[in-house]
Amino acid sequence: MGDPESESTAASVAHTPVTEPATAPAAPADRMPTWLRYGFFALIIIALFAFQSCAAGYSNELVRRETFAKGIDSLSAACVPVMVENNANRMQIFIERIAQQGGLSRVILLDRNLKVVATTDSMASQDVSDIRSAPLKTLVQRRGDRLRATRGIVSAGDTVFGVLVVEWKP
Repeated sequence: MGDPESESTAASVAHTPVTEPATAPAAPADRMPTWLRYGFFALIIIALFAFQSCAAGYSNELVRRETFAKGIDSLSAACVPVMVENNANRMQIFIERIAQQGGLSRVILLDRNLKVVATTDSMASQDVSDIRSAPLKTLVQRRGDRLRATRGIVSAGDTVFGVLVVEWKP
């Protein structure tokens, strides 16, 4: 017969189990479908764009308020000579021109006792009842679709002549 070593090698090969080629492991049953993963990804992207848009809108609103406040500061300084003169007709003409040229919704002048002395709106006395003093800095508030600025009319010192209230619809 043949060589005993080759016979033992052949016998061991014959008894070695044959393995099938390795296959990829099956996907777990709880894995999220591909379309759902892409859906979540799209939702996150849309949320980020919405957040960025809101942040930009808020930033624009702050710039708008700041610019409006600076304009009211200048307008308040321009009101001092008219308030010192204390001529009701001149005050009325002055604020009507301001409202017309500035595209403002409403302009109201109050005296130092917070009484309406000139206005572009007949309902002004009701709308200024919340003003308790002449603010030395311009206060800008949103009232519905309008911005409302309130500023004391103050001379170079600390003499308060009145209050300027302006509403603008941007």
